[in-house]
Parts: sequence; structure tokens; C-alpha cells
Amino acid sequence: FKFPFHFDDGHAIVENPAIYYQVPEGLWDYSHLRFLPFLSFAVNYRIGGLDTLGYHLVNVGIHMANGLLVCWLALLLLSSSLVSSGKPGKWGEWLALGAGLLFVSHPVQTQAVTYIVQRLTSMAAMFYLLSVCLYIKGRYIHTSAKGRKYFWYYAGSALSGIAAMLSKEISFTLPLMLLMTEFFFIRKDNKINAKLIAIGLAAVALAVAIGLVFKLAPTRETEDISRWQYLITQFRVVATYIRLMLVPVNQNLDYDFALSQSLWELPTLLSGLLLSVI
Repeated sequence: FKFPFHFDDGHAIVENPAIYYQVPEGLWDYSHLRFLPFLSFAVNYRIGGLDTLGYHLVNVGIHMANGLLVCWLALLLLSSSLVSSGKPGKWGEWLALGAGLLFVSHPVQTQAVTYIVQRLTSMAAMFYLLSVCLYIKGRYIHTSAKGRKYFWYYAGSALSGIAAMLSKEISFTLPLMLLMTEFFFIRKDNKINAKLIAIGLAAVALAVAIGLVFKLAPTRETEDISRWQYLITQFRVVATYIRLMLVPVNQNLDYDFALSQSLWELPTLLSGLLLSVI
């Protein structure tokens, strides 16, 4: 809890005047699609200045909430009428608990929790998971025809999705993830629901529109690294994280990946094929 600021913590928090003086206008100008985490940094600063204890407490709290959401998500998926009678059963409850415990204790999570500025990722994951959970819960209530209570779950899912998109750009996959959840876990037949497709496409269009408004573009690390070069290097990075999820050994504070120069380099090509197959 006393671990100091490192790397991007410097310019994002310690040297960021928007955190100190210009809440919330300056924060919005500085952060845009990462507004909510930076707002939370500003609240941390108002309460405890640059004492890292408060920042770490919030990060750990978010991580604990994510563990509970993973557990809830597993319960909801195991309650699907496609895999059970509508209730997860005792084995399902233990399996969901195991999923949550594995999530919170897995060593690959260390950086996202201990590295303070990576609250962006943890907070985006929190709202992302909450959005998926609320959507599934709403769909179950909707299909069981129990009044109109499902509307509030759908509204909560939409608001959580927007909050996720205001935490980090990784959340823009959410509309597609909701569609996949619908098709693989919720539908009871093979018929395509035209209304559902229309809503899903509208959600995708909204995400794209938000991205265009904020001039969302493929990520780059610095001006010296092209977006394409950064993208193909990420193939190897993501493949490494998948390996770390299965075999969490040889972790490193700073992996210092050499940049991929071409898509046809063997490690880059194989990593890209692995992601495509998944």
C-alpha cells in the first residue's frame, strides 16, 4: 500500500495540473475517454494529496468489486436455460466462486492493481463486467415475462457501458460482446431475432459514433512508432499475456518488447494467427 508512483503515474497524476486545480473542466480537456478514472484520481488527491495509500486502497477496492462481478457473471451464465434448468445448482455456485477467487488472486493481475495509473484498466473492466451482468439479468427477467422490471436492468447496462467507455477505450468491444452473449448463452432457438439484431447494430453504431466524435484512432506509443507497427507488436504482447494467464511464470515489471517490423516475421505471424483462431 506504500508502493510509490512509477512510470506513467508521473505525468498522469503527480505532474498533472488538471488533477490539482481544474476539476472537472480541466480533467475533461485532459482525459476525454478516460475521464472517470482521472476524476477518481482527483478525488484521491483532494482527500490524501500524493500519499499513495489512498490510491492503492481504491485500486484494491475496484479489484475486489471485479472479483465479485466475475463471480456473478459465472452464476448468470451457469443459470442459462441452455446449460441448466435456470438455476446454477450447488456445483455451479462452487464453480462461480472458484472463478472469482482465481480472478482476484491470479498474479497476472498485479500490474493492473499495484501500478496506480492502471486503475483505468480495472475501472473499465468493472463497468464492462457490470454492463454484461445487468444485460444478462435483464434478459432472463424479460424472457420469463415478469413485468417490466427488466427495463431497469437494460438501462443500468447501458449506463454502465457508457461509464466503461469513459474509463478506457478497450470498452468499445462491449456491444459486440453483448451480442455474443445473447447468441451463445441466452437464445433458446436458432432463429435470428430481427429486433435484437437491430438493437445490437444500433449499439455498435453508437460506439462508433462516440469514437468518431472523440477522434478515436488506433493506439500508438509515441510519434516515432507508427500505429501499424504498434498494432502488429501487440499481437505478440497479447499472446504473451494469454500464456501468462495459463502459466504465470517469468513475469516482468517492464517486458521491453522489441518492435515488430513486419507482419511476416514468424513470431508476429504466429501470434496473429493464434489470436485469429481464438
